[in-house]
Amino acid sequence: MAITHDYTLICEQVRIEMGGKFTVVGLTTGGIGLPQIPFPLLSLTFLNVLKTDAPGNFKFSGKLTQLLSGSLVAKAEGFIQPPQAGPVVMPMQFLNVQFGAFGAYTWSLEFDGQEPFLTEFEVTHVPPIGQHINFQPRR
Repeated sequence: MAITHDYTLICEQVRIEMGGKFTVVGLTTGGIGLPQIPFPLLSLTFLNVLKTDAPGNFKFSGKLTQLLSGSLVAKAEGFIQPPQAGPVVMPMQFLNVQFGAFGAYTWSLEFDGQEPFLTEFEVTHVPPIGQHINFQPRR
């Protein structure tokens, strides 16, 4: 039995709707922009899209770490039990995540006996809302 990784989306929230649809809220595509450090995010979700070649009981562990220092930001562990072979959609939500530095971070999802699936992203500085760059239009 093996699990493979298709992709991971980084967002604020994932809601599972009636009929099995997923609503993704606050999708980030170029990393996470924060106005200051330290900064708490109320919600950070990793939407892991995987495939399994057989039904089973799979133990996992997930870690969010700062790449350079290796410091742990958040972690989770547990089991998933896909009822059949095929796609597995696995949202992992963390509440009140505290980022202590700008730079590169890694989300690592590992299933027993397999190499971890890694998703790397940047946490960058962005001006707070309401602060604008002043410019003079050409005449």
